[in-house]
Amino acid sequence: MHGKDYQNLKIVNGVIMSMYNDKGNSKNALCEKDAAKYLELSVHTLRQRRFRSLPPVYVKIGRSVRYLLSDLDTFIGDSRVEH
Repeated sequence: MHGKDYQNLKIVNGVIMSMYNDKGNSKNALCEKDAAKYLELSVHTLRQRRFRSLPPVYVKIGRSVRYLLSDLDTFIGDSRVEH
């Protein structure tokens, strides 16, 4: 975030996320802690799922792990159980 550009901030489940543009597409990238909070899971659970190659998908940049909000929403949708 540059200067006082607060218009690109969004709060979801108590997580403050900054929005960035990638060739005109708006995406949200969350750190591991914020992704866990968004999903209402523990950080440990997310780490175990990554270790076991289970969803949600994530982005790895160097040693940093990031989750795109759209991928987390897909994970939630795919976890839906219908009777």
